[in-house]
Amino acid sequence: MTIFRWSPMQDRDKKAPYYGNYYNEDECDCGCDTFDSWNPSTDIYNTKDSLVFLVELPGVSKEEVNIEIKEGILVISGHRKRESEYENAKIYTNERCNGKFYRAFRLPKDIDSEKVEATMKDGILELKLGKHEEQKPKQIKIDVQ
Repeated sequence: MTIFRWSPMQDRDKKAPYYGNYYNEDECDCGCDTFDSWNPSTDIYNTKDSLVFLVELPGVSKEEVNIEIKEGILVISGHRKRESEYENAKIYTNERCNGKFYRAFRLPKDIDSEKVEATMKDGILELKLGKHEEQKPKQIKIDVQ
């Protein structure tokens, strides 16, 4: 039988959501692991005419967001800056992630990458990606000779 020495700090990662971020100031309570990067929450829904993405980006200006479609993949990336009043302060808890963010989504084949609308209001980025027009079957007339 192996005997292990128990330490109250060994379960700190499991208990951090309950007790706050008192152990390690380099970790964030929001689930992003570090202050360097985070993943914004995203809702995606499909309508008759478009595929819509709603991305939560509070505190991020439109100049700090990059949107790109390349080879059927939508990439949303950017950066949210840390509040300057935190510079010389002792942080007890930090639930808002800061730093770089990056999300990538493979798009269905019926999306037309030329039909994209992007708006930002109240910290929500809304992307509407239009669909290709449905191609109707073409009737071919047979001539009798």
